[in-house]
Amino acid sequence: MNRRRFVGTTAAVGLASLAGCFGQASASVDPPTVSEERLSAGGWERIDAETFTESFAGTTASGHTLQFEDAKLREAITEQTLGAVGRELSVFFATRIEFSPPLDNLPLGVGRDSVLSETESYAREDFRSRLEERGLIDIEVVEETTLTVDSGAEADLVEYCATLPLDDFSFDVAGGETVTLPAEPLDVTGLLAVWYDDGPESTLVAGSVFARENYADTVEVELSSAIDATIDIDLGLAPDMYRAETLGLVQSVR
Repeated sequence: MNRRRFVGTTAAVGLASLAGCFGQASASVDPPTVSEERLSAGGWERIDAETFTESFAGTTASGHTLQFEDAKLREAITEQTLGAVGRELSVFFATRIEFSPPLDNLPLGVGRDSVLSETESYAREDFRSRLEERGLIDIEVVEETTLTVDSGAEADLVEYCATLPLDDFSFDVAGGETVTLPAEPLDVTGLLAVWYDDGPESTLVAGSVFARENYADTVEVELSSAIDATIDIDLGLAPDMYRAETLGLVQSVR
């Protein structure tokens, strides 16, 4: 199983999903804040940051994105798989976007609601395109709802499901033999939330990408004409926990 494909997908989606909406350049926007307590408790580490600015709907949109990985999960999976999987398996991102002039003072009658609607539309389109670019198929919106964040604002929350085809993977066994195991596709969840924060007058976008199911399989392999072996694979992934944890992170964003 080529875990690098799954790793590359989850790592890239978060950061790129918003930066690609507006283009990339220098911007003087404060980064979004995320609950340090939640990040620490979950073993999350920041892995990247990006700023961007672009003319947008009659105003200038500037933003700052932070991306995090579940390092504790990565370390656990690396140990369990004897190093076969050694990179991030779950990512979270948060973006703050500020408009100049502010949304409540836009010229020519351009209202906050219309600009926010356009922002969300761009975010959705780019999020989907990033998933497609990294090999995910059967991408669908499975639910559109709202989420109350810690500031009291209501965020529009979109949940995606997708299928990630996985390559077969190989490993060495005793006696110099190499065993190749067929891999089943893995379901992946993407969460994308967009809302307006009255405090600093900014638009916030946050979300995550993680495995939608555990990966477990039992494979019968023939090591030689005289030896057959049964190999059990169970990564112990916990989608419900990842969902609850990343939704908590989304809610904490300011």
